[in-house]
Amino acid sequence: MRMFFVAVLAASVGLSAAAHAQPSLPVTPAAVAEQIADRYIKEGKIEAVSIGVTFEGEAFTVHKGPLYRDKPEPADDETIFELRSITKTFTGTLAAQAILDGKLSFNTDIRTYLDGDYPNLQREGRPILLRHLLTHTSGLPSNNPVPKAMQNEPSQSDAGGLRWRAFQDVELAMTKGKFFENLAGFELASTPGEAFNYSNLGTNLTALILEKAYDKSLDELVQHFILEPAGMDDTTLAMTDDDALKRLAGGYNAVGELVDPWPVWPIGGAEGAAKATVPDAVRYMQFNLSERNPATKLAHVPLHELAWDYRIASFWWVIDRPAGSTSFRHDGGYANVRNVMIIFPYEELGIYVVTNRVTPDANKILETMVYDIRKAIVDQA
Repeated sequence: MRMFFVAVLAASVGLSAAAHAQPSLPVTPAAVAEQIADRYIKEGKIEAVSIGVTFEGEAFTVHKGPLYRDKPEPADDETIFELRSITKTFTGTLAAQAILDGKLSFNTDIRTYLDGDYPNLQREGRPILLRHLLTHTSGLPSNNPVPKAMQNEPSQSDAGGLRWRAFQDVELAMTKGKFFENLAGFELASTPGEAFNYSNLGTNLTALILEKAYDKSLDELVQHFILEPAGMDDTTLAMTDDDALKRLAGGYNAVGELVDPWPVWPIGGAEGAAKATVPDAVRYMQFNLSERNPATKLAHVPLHELAWDYRIASFWWVIDRPAGSTSFRHDGGYANVRNVMIIFPYEELGIYVVTNRVTPDANKILETMVYDIRKAIVDQA
């Protein structure tokens, strides 16, 4: 592994001039991440954070700040956090695997894989294709409908952040029968392939198609095609193990309420059910960096362009900023957790940051932290 020195680290994280001048032992990426996390906490930008880094094949983890406000202990490598929407990249990898196995195609009308006609799943003669589900360009709504009485409640960024409660009530009561009943009643908001609209619903539909294609549950597919080859022994979608449940972190919403996680999602949870320790999140980044698995490589191929430097693969954001330094990103979040995962293949680097303190700007803070850590590592390499 390339070595890092305190003199260069000091310039990156603002250490004193005296410390800047003193030669010392090499500094690991973990020390870099710890210095930056300490600075963010000291400046009041964040209250607690856990960080996972993989660099040139080596793994590092850091945990700073109390996991819960009434206890001083930080999270540790045994703490399990909800990945939430990062789970979508699992679903994208499974879709790529199904394509390689000849079970699905990027360019087939998804109604081919469904029971029933669904004449509503097309617009202007153009049907929804699998690639449209994988890139949030299907025209489907973001989520299943919530009761009208709750549709005007404030969003998470407003006082109380009550809209997440309506979302939770609907999702945790969902059944496959109700899901397909809803699906038959939607009118597409745009012609498939034309407009981006982030869709949890479309992700869940992708997983239901995968389950039918393989005649296996989403949990079984994730276990076989992702968790086992990646060596992720402490990751799951449906959590029922008592020991694991004790380690599953809750978190605080925008007004300071402690919000419980979701151990089990009723129809699989392709949109956000995965739960993992930070070391397992690092293993997942290594799994994606290696690209030894053909499905992982295919899942990184861009399928839709939003801007010249911002595209979407199979649920991964593909970012070319600066030009020639492609990275793969996904964020996740709910009323009790925020996380950001960015993989930088050209530097053999992956960074995952997660906090269980939710604020309106939490994701932006985590994003900035990732890029600060990246700069401090890459500039010194």
